[in-house]
Amino acid sequence: MTMPIRAKVLGVMLAAGAVPACGGDGSGPASGLLTVSLSTANTNDGAVMFTLTGAVDSVEAMPGYQAFTVAIDARTRRVIVIGDMGSGALARLHVRNAVAAAYQATVTQAAARGTFLQQPTVGYRLTIVP
Repeated sequence: MTMPIRAKVLGVMLAAGAVPACGGDGSGPASGLLTVSLSTANTNDGAVMFTLTGAVDSVEAMPGYQAFTVAIDARTRRVIVIGDMGSGALARLHVRNAVAAAYQATVTQAAARGTFLQQPTVGYRLTIVP
């Protein structure tokens, strides 16, 4: 009679050991950093405001820039980056899911350096890359 009990206990132990292996292999989303890069034909940009969609923990300006953010909701942020800018990296995103396709950034306003006159947003493009 003790043999069937041992077999049951062994079966339960093996099953319990197998459960953590199901989906626990680290193949899920990994946290990390993503970079927001600007493409613009203008040579006199001083500020860009954009809407960022995706679950972002924080936004950090690249060296030479300042960034200001406000959370609209859990998946949307409004970001303003100021500085002597042109095409290139603007900000770094701290995210829980470091898959760039999970995020979107759209320029909503831009301003000229020095005068801060609004620039037409046609021709501005933001990309998010690892």
